[in-house]
Amino acid sequence: MSIDELALSVRGWEVQDVRARVSTEDYGKGNHFHKLAVSGVLRFNSDDWTDCFGHSRDYPPPVVIAIRSPKLSEHEATFRPVFVSTKEATRPVRFSENDWFVHTYEAIDHDDLTLTVTAYDGYEGNGHMPYIPVGIEPIPLEVVDDTTRPGTQLAVNQIHVFTHADDNATYGGIQASGRVTVGTIDELATQHREGKSWITAETPLAELTPFECPVPQLSFDFLDETGFLLEQVRVRLGIEVPVSEDGRTPGRVASWRIDEDFNPDDFSEPAAKVIMRIEDNAWS
Repeated sequence: MSIDELALSVRGWEVQDVRARVSTEDYGKGNHFHKLAVSGVLRFNSDDWTDCFGHSRDYPPPVVIAIRSPKLSEHEATFRPVFVSTKEATRPVRFSENDWFVHTYEAIDHDDLTLTVTAYDGYEGNGHMPYIPVGIEPIPLEVVDDTTRPGTQLAVNQIHVFTHADDNATYGGIQASGRVTVGTIDELATQHREGKSWITAETPLAELTPFECPVPQLSFDFLDETGFLLEQVRVRLGIEVPVSEDGRTPGRVASWRIDEDFNPDDFSEPAAKVIMRIEDNAWS
């Protein structure tokens, strides 16, 4: 068990207790189903959450648990164990998850399993115990930046799109993580002015602040070998960069993570390529 205290603390969270148990059931003929039980107690302190990257402070940043087993898969699985309001988080937040997390045809080394409790400013993914993806088949990927606003940008640290197999079925996964890069105050002010008829280019900064600028959105376009669009998955991270009344931006960098599923069986043809497009947020 690993606890990312820094990532948690700057977002107001503290882990008071967390425990995990792993069990295996053998259903014969080599079928091993492995179950993971995780429980814990979190405490949230709003005063420690000095840099808020959301539209409001009504909901704390997401706590995320990552499950990793290097002997089983090069990819980890993540989920969000709690979803509470800031008001609800004034008391200790307790959580418990107990479900299957991987199916193998041989026994596994439970000591190979690592759990990490961390936090992000934006997370789009599982709200329940996920399966660790095994039998990975990567899908060729291209990243295209279509943004026009330098005020807020997404930097991608890692991105993987793949299919994985289990129980004679095929599943799909999108895993990505990164950070937000912030431009100058003038660039943020220009972004804030867009689409607002009551604000002009001559409106001084002092009359604009405080305000927030949403970060770009992501679109994953799944194409067949002819370039035909099979499916489109859109993701909004819910992160906004605030500019304070005195014209300041947060003192730290916002981070984000995506762990989304898709069903390749819904496609009319196999996906030969994925284009991840970084686009201006339509809500700006």
